[in-house]
Amino acid sequence: MQIGLKIPKLSSKLYAFSKILSKILDFLNYLIFNCSIPATARIGNRTKLSKGGIAIIIHERAVIG
Repeated sequence: MQIGLKIPKLSSKLYAFSKILSKILDFLNYLIFNCSIPATARIGNRTKLSKGGIAIIIHERAVIG
């Protein structure tokens, strides 16, 4: 899995338990990759992002894959 998607996947798993930790991971993902993938976006397991996910913006209600 691409590194740009690992942080949002972890953020999605944490969202049910702690929304604050999820928001922190989303912010770190934005700082590192300039990428906005919220925890509420549903992304399939086999999804691949162009250029490793750098500078990607996905809507919070998006369903991909």
